[in-house]
Amino acid sequence: MEREIGGLLTDRRIPYIYEKPTAVMDSGKLKVWYPDFSLQYGLLIEYFGVNGERDYIERTRHKLRVYQANQFDTIPLYPSDIIPAWQGRLIDRIGSALASRLRFLRLSYPCQRVAPNSP
Repeated sequence: MEREIGGLLTDRRIPYIYEKPTAVMDSGKLKVWYPDFSLQYGLLIEYFGVNGERDYIERTRHKLRVYQANQFDTIPLYPSDIIPAWQGRLIDRIGSALASRLRFLRLSYPCQRVAPNSP
């Protein structure tokens, strides 16, 4: 499934890095994780393909909590998300997440407007 996600991002010309080494603080320790897809502005996409295994489910939840604590916006995908028209839904989720992130940046770091003809 990761190949299909990468193909979609490539087709839509959305720049990403596959399994980019990413530093996270986990339980007070600095660790390097490799999220499936790293997009701009700290947006990650993770595909969690195993269904039903209790251990895997807990690791998935832990990973998402750590990403949130480290201020990474993360779009989790599961096998149940891969239904007809999943591509459009994923693109919409990416757009919403990036728009949110950019709104936050604009509010946090407003641009100084300079009047024309000012020294």
